[in-house]
Amino acid sequence: MSIFVQQSTTKQFLILFFLALIFCCDTSAQTTESIKTLPPANWARTKTIDIKHIILDLRFDWKKRQAYGTAAITFSPFDITDHVSFDAAMLTINSITLNGAVLKFVYDSSDKNDALAITLNRTYKAGEECTIKIDYHTNWVNETDPNNIGGSNGKGIRFFQPSATEPNRRKQIWSMGEPETNRYWFPCYDAPNDLRTTDFIATVDKNLTVISNGTLVEIKLNTDETKTFHYKAGKPYPNYKTSFVVGEYVDIKQNYGEVVLHNYSYPDEAAATKASAERLPDMMNFFSDYTGVQYPHQNYSQVFVQEAPWGVSYNTMAIQSENMVDDDKTHNDYL
Repeated sequence: MSIFVQQSTTKQFLILFFLALIFCCDTSAQTTESIKTLPPANWARTKTIDIKHIILDLRFDWKKRQAYGTAAITFSPFDITDHVSFDAAMLTINSITLNGAVLKFVYDSSDKNDALAITLNRTYKAGEECTIKIDYHTNWVNETDPNNIGGSNGKGIRFFQPSATEPNRRKQIWSMGEPETNRYWFPCYDAPNDLRTTDFIATVDKNLTVISNGTLVEIKLNTDETKTFHYKAGKPYPNYKTSFVVGEYVDIKQNYGEVVLHNYSYPDEAAATKASAERLPDMMNFFSDYTGVQYPHQNYSQVFVQEAPWGVSYNTMAIQSENMVDDDKTHNDYL
């Protein structure tokens, strides 16, 4: 029996050896023309404009799973021009105006760079600022993907709400547009090599909270049983870091020096969130001491959401998986 196994193994080895030899000989006989060339280098996009500021003013249609509103974009061209282009993926563009004047535009609804081409009201000099206002709504929905816990590759906005099959779903919206997919929910220059400031304004049902980039400067109660939240980010940052969350939250506040730390928790998980985040000021202190650089913003916010990838998004606020919140037993195990 052992002799038979040994002979069989030897035959298998010889067969594999000769197959490998034939493959090597065949490969060495290939000409350079038959070998695929490497793809071209992926260089950073060349900017034709400098975006200074964006004001987003949005409402949401939960049934259609759409955001609708306006984007006011302030920019200046690098060269003399009478036109400008923005990235805008699968949006519906209703109108574009500049100082009240309607502008002509061409838009193919694709997600390619510079898909939205706009003719300005006149020729602008290099460095001259102007602000255009785009009235639009979204169409792309970031669906749940069973093979990707982050949804459809981070594109667009994720909507959640209770349904007949999932009655315990929380009513919630969140976006995570890294590295170049914020174009699916607002027109922009969607590349990391341009920094700008923002105002984010969103109107939602009065029982919901909006969290976004920067500092919350106003909450306005409206007569139609809605609330409008206004955030202002005064330090320039890349486009992909613009994000927001809508849902039922309570704010568990901490402090690190003069920096306010916000931990946005589900109301029924406030105690667990407070316990899970108790070391956050120590972490801020450690990284400030270790790097010698103080945290540069007035606020730090982290928000816990449904179906986010494990870890944290690379935004000026941290969008965390709700699974990062410990229950009391798990938390005590790590003390």
